Amino acid sequence: MECLIVLKKRCRGFTLIELMVTIAILAVVTTMAAPSMQTFVSRSLMRGISADFTLAMQRARSEAISTNQCVAICMSSTGTKCVSSGDNWGVGWIVIRLPACGTVDTATQTAANILLVREGFNTRYQLNTQSSVRSVVFNARGVSTLSSAGGFNLVDTGVSSNDSINRTFCLDMVGRLRTLEYASTCS
Repeated sequence: MECLIVLKKRCRGFTLIELMVTIAILAVVTTMAAPSMQTFVSRSLMRGISADFTLAMQRARSEAISTNQCVAICMSSTGTKCVSSGDNWGVGWIVIRLPACGTVDTATQTAANILLVREGFNTRYQLNTQSSVRSVVFNARGVSTLSSAGGFNLVDTGVSSNDSINRTFCLDMVGRLRTLEYASTCS
């Protein structure tokens, strides 16, 4: 209280002890909140990837039906050409018109035929095929050209494989995409 007597003014500010206690409390709260925030971010990213993949499949199928021509979705690391090797759709994908139907070839992979591009995502998140499916073609009726159901596993490699965040997508021969628990068998 010397400040009031000598200077006739009020003292303002914090003492060093008050500041240290505040910083200690902030550190404890941050330490407790960080793991749940990381889980929240991871789950949010997985939901986004899941939604993007589902919408891309639906877009390819509906575009094939509405334009009465074949449309494909394929793995693409460049956003302009389909890849011919690998099983991780995490590199990205494109939805592309196929005027002549059939298989996806370099002649049909022009900018004018590309309808949608999804760039790759963090390698922590993987979207792997169960049967080396690198492209799916939908005919004018929206039916996929797969000879059997195609399966895709969406995995966050930063968590246990048993974590409920991981998912399996099953695309049947009719062209419908279902989301199931991770590692489910598509039939």
